[in-house]
Amino acid sequence: MSNHLRRIPSLLLASVVVLGVASLQACGSDDEDTSAGTETTRAASDDTGSSGTDSSGTDSTTDSGTTDNSGFPTTAFCDAVDDFNAAQDGAQRNTALGEMQTELTDDAPAEVSEAIDTLLTGDLEPSDYEAASQTLQSHCD
Repeated sequence: MSNHLRRIPSLLLASVVVLGVASLQACGSDDEDTSAGTETTRAASDDTGSSGTDSSGTDSTTDSGTTDNSGFPTTAFCDAVDDFNAAQDGAQRNTALGEMQTELTDDAPAEVSEAIDTLLTGDLEPSDYEAASQTLQSHCD
């Protein structure tokens, strides 16, 4: 009986994280269209070179529209991947995963979403955990 009681807090935490992530996704979907033009992406800055004239985001909208870059991954996504890799506990990892989910765009590869979903499942073999982590990191290198 005591083993079952010990699992309740972790199950509640997992439920709260999943609900929180779902809430963040719902809120993030409204803001994606307005922030897409002002958010600097690592890939977009590589493709546009020195053509961006200021950091206000006014020219970055036209620059990103003229390049072949899909806009994924964003700097915020890669920062969340770094936070995930540096996390010291499950709460920090879950927070980073939630941030990654809010930064997913329509043009993000399906493997990224699958890797995040895999990491959110919890009880993973070390090889599965490592593979999912490497998948996320590979898009930010």
